[in-house]
Amino acid sequence: MSTQRILTYGVVAALLLILVGTWFSQAPTSPAAPDPSYAQTLLAARNEKDAWLRADSASPLLVPQRLNFVGLTYYPLDPAFRLEAQFTPTARGEAFGDSLTTPVGELTFGYQGRSYTLTAYHEAGTPPGRLFIPFRDRTNGKATYGGGRYLLAERTASGTVELDFNRAYHPYCAYNPAYICPAVPPHNHLPFSVAAGEMGYATSELP
Repeated sequence: MSTQRILTYGVVAALLLILVGTWFSQAPTSPAAPDPSYAQTLLAARNEKDAWLRADSASPLLVPQRLNFVGLTYYPLDPAFRLEAQFTPTARGEAFGDSLTTPVGELTFGYQGRSYTLTAYHEAGTPPGRLFIPFRDRTNGKATYGGGRYLLAERTASGTVELDFNRAYHPYCAYNPAYICPAVPPHNHLPFSVAAGEMGYATSELP
């Protein structure tokens, strides 16, 4: 084989290595795994809620439900649903369900390149900075309760609020028809699937 041909093969091989390296550097990376301490804290809170639902006299579950209750079910933790929102104080809008849950502001956040706004409420008897956010999304009536889910968040001095949909939870009426839940207002309907947070509850095979 001639020296010229060997040099040509060497150049081609070098170019291929450069192209492959470039492809790997630009290839999409897998979603970041949840922070271990965050995941551990969230799991502990979920286990505590399961224990409360199973044994506490104030649990919304009926006695037959408690007997074979094995825990709530959740979507896998997804860091993409820990979103940063900007809180804008406002008292406009109607109370949620009763006069004890009143609107206090709007939360504006971005998701997949688009901007969305949810009305935040304050429940009487809760800390002043606690925000209550009822919402609906495209999972309702399929993987989650048809009437929607709830989310809690905390106000900050800067106005930046974390919306962690991994902490989304169901109202009591999702477990027990004796409870009546107010309808989530149309302005808190999200036009995408929030595949995070609580899905429902699981039972054993006992009758």
